[in-house]
Amino acid sequence: MVVPVSYLRLPHLRDWRLRAGLSQEDLAEAAGVSRSTIVNAEAQKEVLPSTLTSISKALKIKPHELQRTPPD
Repeated sequence: MVVPVSYLRLPHLRDWRLRAGLSQEDLAEAAGVSRSTIVNAEAQKEVLPSTLTSISKALKIKPHELQRTPPD
């Protein structure tokens, strides 16, 4: 049996990353993903839920917050 996987887009990832003062490479390293994963996510390509979790942990925010614009 194949279990369907939901892919997600992170429309505000770049804003959150810049707010945290991280480069794409720094975020990738902290999240344990490749820089190309961060580049693709910032270009609105879909990511796996596990990638969302890793990135949100690296940014020290809750996963659902990546769907919103960061506060000023």
